Amino acid sequence: MTSKYVPPAINLVSFNCPHSTCGALAKQFWFSAHADWMEKGRDAQGNDTGTGGDSVAR
Repeated sequence: MTSKYVPPAINLVSFNCPHSTCGALAKQFWFSAHADWMEKGRDAQGNDTGTGGDSVAR
């Protein structure tokens, strides 16, 4: 007995592998991401990394 094919979609929690010979059912997880601008020469905590972020090569 074959199961119903479930195509990948962002509103579902699982889908079938799109390869016709596989057919495996896979779970998918969706996350939102957030990014902030980082100044050159600073690490993620805002500390000076000593890489010369304040100087500009001319």
